[in-house]
Amino acid sequence: MSEVLIIFYVGFLGLVSCADDKDQVTIDPTRPTGALNVLRSGTFVDQNSAGSMGTAALGSDSQGKEFLQFS
Repeated sequence: MSEVLIIFYVGFLGLVSCADDKDQVTIDPTRPTGALNVLRSGTFVDQNSAGSMGTAALGSDSQGKEFLQFS
C-alpha cells in the first residue's frame, strides 16, 4: 500500500513541476543603456572564508531591458 502512495506522490510531483511558464524573461548579458533602475537587490554574505561577498541587483535600463548586476 505504501509503495502505491509513493508512486502516486512522485507522479503527482512530476506533473505539477512541469508547468510551462508563460512569462519567460530573457536577461540581456550586455551593459545597460543609461541608468539602471534597481527593482530588487540583495547581498551575499561570506561563509567559511570562501570570499563570496557582494551584492546583486535586478532592474531595467532606460530602454526597458532587464539586467542582473553583480558587484
